Amino acid sequence: MISKSSFNGVIVRSTFTITEEDPKISESKAPASELSPGVDSIKLTIKESSKSERRNLMRGTFAGSASPKVNQSKNCHICGKKFKLGLKYTCKICLQAVCGEDSQKKPFGDNPKKRRICNQCDEAETRQIVREELKENLERVHEELRSAKGCYDRLNRERFDKTAKINEFEFIKKSMKAQHEQKMQKLQNQLDEEKQRSSDQRISIENLEKTISNLNLSKREWSEKCEAKKNETEEWSKRLDLLLERRNLLANQAEHLEHIMDGKVAIEELEKRLCSKCKKKVFHNNQECRSDLSMVHYQSSDTQKIV
Repeated sequence: MISKSSFNGVIVRSTFTITEEDPKISESKAPASELSPGVDSIKLTIKESSKSERRNLMRGTFAGSASPKVNQSKNCHICGKKFKLGLKYTCKICLQAVCGEDSQKKPFGDNPKKRRICNQCDEAETRQIVREELKENLERVHEELRSAKGCYDRLNRERFDKTAKINEFEFIKKSMKAQHEQKMQKLQNQLDEEKQRSSDQRISIENLEKTISNLNLSKREWSEKCEAKKNETEEWSKRLDLLLERRNLLANQAEHLEHIMDGKVAIEELEKRLCSKCKKKVFHNNQECRSDLSMVHYQSSDTQKIV
């Protein structure tokens, strides 16, 4: 590519070529922080080489060869015109004879002092400067590309890691959600069973309370009946005891009377032998004994019926 640039008011033609990016550099995956020492060393090398070339140009050479002798030609080295009086100049770089149109005074390299320099040397210097700038720009672009690629790779790795973590978290979330739903369903089933069991128990308790209440009523009624029967039994027991005592008493009296009857005598004979006063007593006692015997026989029959 051929371009024209203005350098201190002089039109300069420069020729340079932009090559494709080095595939090794483009395929590099190292981050900018790891490549910065190498880039700095390359920049330092380029600066040193440019300074060396400028020093060689100042000494009158472009490739470090021996300085040429001053050209004593009468024609301009660039345009070929013949010099007139006072119009011949010598380039301080290449030491060639040049005219005023093809040369100019200007500082060259790191030296601020103005010197007569031909347009060819100026163009060569300009090309060298442009080449250095292009190299620096290319290095900067390469560095930015390497940094961007390293940043892209880092972000891609981070994205991959984060995506893997997100997928893992999603899997864990789904698993925990499924387990939670199973546990909730299990707890709901247990709760329903407990509610049903509680309802059945409540119904059973109500039935038992009703049964206990009925039993308490029955118990109270039977207690009252038992108490009445007990009182009645005690009363009959007392009566029976009295009857038994009476029976025993009458039995003793009957036995006593039987003993008396066994030893009795004929009433006619006894009546003949007793006085009137004694007769009354004897006959009166005899009638009472008979009435007592008849009463004992009646009461003993009633007692046997009761027993």
